[in-house]
Amino acid sequence: MLRKYLSLRNASLVAAVFFEQTNAFQMKSAFLHMNTRGLHPQKKSSSLQMALDADDVTNTVSAISNFYETSPFLSAFLTCGAKASAADFVAQKRTDDGEENKVVSDIAILKEKKNFEGSRNLAFLLYGGLYQGMAQELIYNHFFPIWFGQSTELSTVATKVSFDMLILTPFLCLPIAYFVKAIIFRYSMGEALERYW
Repeated sequence: MLRKYLSLRNASLVAAVFFEQTNAFQMKSAFLHMNTRGLHPQKKSSSLQMALDADDVTNTVSAISNFYETSPFLSAFLTCGAKASAADFVAQKRTDDGEENKVVSDIAILKEKKNFEGSRNLAFLLYGGLYQGMAQELIYNHFFPIWFGQSTELSTVATKVSFDMLILTPFLCLPIAYFVKAIIFRYSMGEALERYW
């Protein structure tokens, strides 16, 4: 019960900080202040004043930071997979709503389909999590420092950027994207290579 309370409390604190800072809307204090007995709301005068104890904010931010530092591959998979899945969700909804898209060659296939495609979304989630998250975590944060050093001097940064643009992008990043696209749009790997070249 205490664990449930703490996770709800931390989630509500993150929401309070975000929404108070962006002035998107006023959070109700009843949502933010929960007691430990039955998770019943307690009425307070100001949502931000009562919710944002310095210790609570520090603990929440510290827990998030600790997760990203101690589990870089898992956090990369979750973050990039969620972003890719959300982007595909928006793209499918925009296509279903009949909004025109300028890239007709591949989108035309999707316009015929009115239902949300879970398998397509799963493919985006896996591509985002496995390649954009985990593989790029390995490449940029583990291999690049070994290959090029950790210096931020102009020559080192220029070497890293050049290697990324001239080697990684044309020979790794784009082919993987075209192969995943072939799986999603159901055409052959040969056609994927042909579209790439």
